[in-house]
Amino acid sequence: KLQFLYFIGACNMSRIVLLALVASASAFVSKDGKALLRAPTSINEAKRWHRVGMRNARLNAKSHGHHMRPDGSAELRHQQMVGTFNPGRSVSPVDFGADPTGATDATQGVVDALKALLALNSTKKMAANITDMGGATLDLRGGNYLISQPLHIPTFVGNMRITGGTLRASPTFPKSAFLLNIGADNCKTDSQGSCNEEISVTSVMLDASHVALGGLYVSHTMGCVVTDSFFTGFTGYGIQVTAGHELMVSYSWFCEYYWSDSHPTTDSVGIELNGNDNYIVNVIVFDYTRTGVVVNGAANIMSSVHTWNGGGVGISLGNPRSSYGAHQNRIEYCYLDYNTLDAYDPSDLVVTDTFFLVTHMVIHGSKMSGLRLSMNSFTQAQTIVLNGTFTENSVSDVVVTGIQPSLQTTAIMTKPLALPSVTFDFSKQLLFPWIRHTVVSTASKWIGAQTTVSGTTVTVTGGDWSYDDGTITVEVHQ
Repeated sequence: KLQFLYFIGACNMSRIVLLALVASASAFVSKDGKALLRAPTSINEAKRWHRVGMRNARLNAKSHGHHMRPDGSAELRHQQMVGTFNPGRSVSPVDFGADPTGATDATQGVVDALKALLALNSTKKMAANITDMGGATLDLRGGNYLISQPLHIPTFVGNMRITGGTLRASPTFPKSAFLLNIGADNCKTDSQGSCNEEISVTSVMLDASHVALGGLYVSHTMGCVVTDSFFTGFTGYGIQVTAGHELMVSYSWFCEYYWSDSHPTTDSVGIELNGNDNYIVNVIVFDYTRTGVVVNGAANIMSSVHTWNGGGVGISLGNPRSSYGAHQNRIEYCYLDYNTLDAYDPSDLVVTDTFFLVTHMVIHGSKMSGLRLSMNSFTQAQTIVLNGTFTENSVSDVVVTGIQPSLQTTAIMTKPLALPSVTFDFSKQLLFPWIRHTVVSTASKWIGAQTTVSGTTVTVTGGDWSYDDGTITVEVHQ
């Protein structure tokens, strides 16, 4: 058997011929039923074996809907493929006549490959009667496919993959459409609000070519995973998500234009989340994209997101019309690179261990509660900008602490004792223009000392003291 396999490898034939030779091994069985395990003894015998293998390969290919060219390569009978070809659980557009070089329109081949994949039989079900495709895969095989119409993964399909190649919009692609669409806005969902589950897009480049609105649209889907992928050329969105939950985007890059391209000022967004409980991890949005990440939903996590998108806003939590995006979200280990972090009327928002390079955080609106900003680093004095009217009655339970922020919600100051009073001005240290609580401490027994607060100024007034250690300390809380 080893000699026989060695001979097949030495024939330098196409993959399908090799498979056909193995399938037609009966050609190498003697009349008495014993296998011919020896290698050919001459060139003529090798050629004869090759001719027998080619003959059986053609017969085998014909029975499966193929056509063998004279050189031994396979040409699929396109009209017979959909519904009859049985490729296992992986389908490639190349098998359906799609041009993988990007030179000609490959739409029909890609669409037919996707149809064939979705037509694979599966009796297994996931939640909400979603068909379990068993990991069925649309394998792009490293191809560059030019498409002129959107691709759709319909509702009630789950556990399937798209991997390994490029989908690129042609000049005639609809300007208001996304290259790839998962689910539908009008699906009738169960209590989880999802009609699709566990759809993966892995190692795919989605190039909208500055024609299509976006790269990927995901609607009412639970557990969509996008990883190791690249999004560019979108006029609207790299990824836009509507409803559903538990979407995960990781190890992916987003840009409308490359930093080396000249470009107009646009309204593009790298990722827009219109939903809850999603995860954006290890993602880079770079120059140029107008806004890096927009969040219009709660309980989302952004971790290790680097925005150097050149558009002014790196991450926007909420918008002028809704503060929901700044509610119960988490920002951690991110890098705002010359782009601001914006939050609208934030509540129960946590921003921690995030680096602000020549930029700051902007808090918009008129109220905030449960805000936690801690362990963040800034390279400039301006760290937090309040864009709106905030009053002592509209702000509650806000804590700003950390390694470097100059504006915080607590402050401590020590001064030498002096008669008749000592004044402490915290205006350059405190985030808000008020002080709620003060703690005055000194080793001296200051007779009749009184504390007065006005805005961010504290004045301690008193008579004489019984002994003097020389200092007085005031701690304030907002």
